[in-house]
Amino acid sequence: MVNPDCEAAPKDMPDLWDMVLLPRCQGPPLRFRGRRIARQSRWLTCDTPIFIDLWVRKKGGYVVAYSHCRDGQIRPDARVVAVLDDVPACLENRCEESSKPLLLPDIASMLSSLMRNMALQQQFAILVGDFLEAFEASHNRKNAAQNERHEV
Repeated sequence: MVNPDCEAAPKDMPDLWDMVLLPRCQGPPLRFRGRRIARQSRWLTCDTPIFIDLWVRKKGGYVVAYSHCRDGQIRPDARVVAVLDDVPACLENRCEESSKPLLLPDIASMLSSLMRNMALQQQFAILVGDFLEAFEASHNRKNAAQNERHEV
């Protein structure tokens, strides 16, 4: 699921980076050369998936692409993080942001919006938990392998 070893291409290998264009909710699409190193997805219904993708950028840093679940709608979004260790905080912040209710003109509209969002937020939180569990396990394996090399 997560492969944090994909931080740089070997110098003797041909250019294996893809040109990636990811839509964002606010601002223009995010365009970069990169490689997807992790994907976690979950189906809400038979035709409605939500996802989290982790990309490594050729010029450095990472991109977290995910399903933005807000106001009863699911749209793709993406954020850039500087280092791999910033990925959990990025996803946790996303969960916190999505739990804030929208300010609507009347109580009935606000409650209706809140009810629509609760199910989406719960499913996204489960997806984040699954992703972070796999991310941490992969990160721990990498650290253990590095420690074994240093001990030898």
